[in-house]
Amino acid sequence: MSFWQDLVTAYDANFDALQKYYPLSTTTINNNSDDIINVVLDKNGNLIKFDKILKKGNRENTVCITMPVTESSLSRTSGISPHPVYDQFEYIKGTGKKFDAYIKQLEDFSNSKFSIDEVKAIYNYLSKCQIENDLRNSGVAVKDKTMFIFSVEIPDKPESNTWNNINFFKAWNDYYVDKKCNNEKVYDYITGTFQEKADSHPKKLSNIVGNAKLISDNDKQNFTYRGKFINSDEALSIGYESSQKAHQFLRFLINDSERSKFCENQVIVTYSINSNQKLPNPLNDSKDMLGEFDDIFNLTDANNDLNIDLQVNTGFDFSKSLKDALGGYYTKQSNLLMKNHNRTAVIIFDSATPGRMSITYYKELEKKEYLEKIVDWHESSKWHQYGYDKNDNDKRYEYIGTPSVDNIIKAVYGNPKSNNDVSYNKIKKLARERLLHCIFDGELIPKDFVLNAIRRTSNHVAVENGYEQLLNTTCSLIRKFYKQYLMEDYILALEENRTDRDYLYGRLLGAADKLEEYVNYKEDNDRITNAVRYQNAFSQHPFKTWKIIEESLNPYIQKLRGKRNFSLDEIEKIKSLFQPGDFEKDAPLNGSYLLGYSLERINIKNLIDDAKNAKSNDISDN
Repeated sequence: MSFWQDLVTAYDANFDALQKYYPLSTTTINNNSDDIINVVLDKNGNLIKFDKILKKGNRENTVCITMPVTESSLSRTSGISPHPVYDQFEYIKGTGKKFDAYIKQLEDFSNSKFSIDEVKAIYNYLSKCQIENDLRNSGVAVKDKTMFIFSVEIPDKPESNTWNNINFFKAWNDYYVDKKCNNEKVYDYITGTFQEKADSHPKKLSNIVGNAKLISDNDKQNFTYRGKFINSDEALSIGYESSQKAHQFLRFLINDSERSKFCENQVIVTYSINSNQKLPNPLNDSKDMLGEFDDIFNLTDANNDLNIDLQVNTGFDFSKSLKDALGGYYTKQSNLLMKNHNRTAVIIFDSATPGRMSITYYKELEKKEYLEKIVDWHESSKWHQYGYDKNDNDKRYEYIGTPSVDNIIKAVYGNPKSNNDVSYNKIKKLARERLLHCIFDGELIPKDFVLNAIRRTSNHVAVENGYEQLLNTTCSLIRKFYKQYLMEDYILALEENRTDRDYLYGRLLGAADKLEEYVNYKEDNDRITNAVRYQNAFSQHPFKTWKIIEESLNPYIQKLRGKRNFSLDEIEKIKSLFQPGDFEKDAPLNGSYLLGYSLERINIKNLIDDAKNAKSNDISDN
């Protein structure tokens, strides 16, 4: 029960910040699917006007409204079970059994010791049974399922919208809990106290996951109990207050975009258990992760590298700076952390069916361990990456870091066919979970991930766009794989004396690619190179395919007209590094050939840049 205990404790610790948007005994509605009608009243319950909150046309127009509920109204699917105040037109229109049940409940709330002026005004208006005529006279068309909310304009009270009124929700919760006090109390397994029993538990923790519930004891047909229990209380009992606090804090976490990441009905949540402090998201790449460290822990003054101009300092190692940032942070915070022992949690929720949500992953760590595991992941999986300036999409910069979890999944499985590719999302959800096990549980990078990525990256011509990102991401996986499985660490600079056959063949392919690419650029020709065209065949039969690629280089070499070319120099140098007999072997290449391919291309680019800079300096000196 520690998971639920932590949620209850967190709600209590952050009560002041949460009581306005996540009060107890409430849920939320929005204008996603239909218009919402706001009934504006004066303090005596006289109608002022109807305001229509239009059905959303885009994300920016979404209005989320907190509304009071009962346990039965929150769980209603059919039958008669009115909400306390806000409800659909069929409940408030003034006629029928649904209205009778609704107005009786509202009258009891209005006449109770917990009632406030706003509640009395709403009851006074609806008890007149004239809302249907008022709507007709105002020319406002509604349906039975149209949701109605209320504003009450009272002198000296600046907030008229009841859904923004803390006292409104407090009055309802106090009334509802007091009413439940007449029921038999149960032992609450979360807090170890006796509380009013939770007859049912909240659903709709987020609009994205819909009506899914984490706790459900509806088993009238004995599907779950299997004869072991007569009712749910014999297995476990949870108090109403604890259930409300835990679920409301969970709603807060899931709906906070900085603490949660969605994929269809799956949501990954990270949070600091003993505080409201935000945590770096484990799904991000190194560049975004470092930015989060800076924002969350104010590390700029402790780590001057955070202030670099990326357009000038290419090749900046974000992963190293993550490690330095962590060290600086804990040097400053060590005494505080030893005193408080801040804990963190990583949780994956998934809704496999519309009505049920489950926890598919739960990991609790000390905050220091959480951050160290993230840093270790980024340090051990880093490779050459690139990005673009947020203020100028034409300005590209290069850096060292680890790709995001979602980019790794794209490297392994490709891109989805559409924005709502259901089959792809199922694969993505499972892949995210497997990668979180690698990050936080120390599990080895899955071999099938690495092999799939290598296979896709070797088929360059099948990748329409984004090949460089695919190559960089795959190299990150390969480097991680060799380090974990073979205890071999490939450095991020070209190893000019490495004589591995696969690595050298990859370098040859990279040099041939750059040579053709250079000549094509000079001729303003954008056709693909033969190295790209034959890459897939080259990965399976390098010796045989290299002969074809090498022959195809002759026309390009002739176009150089005897001028020195770094790519051509590299080809001759690489050939001399093969061990006797290795060059003639035609067995398929392993993934390290892609490391050689990537690094050789970077090496030639750097040689060209260095030559240009040297020439520029000579001209300046003269």
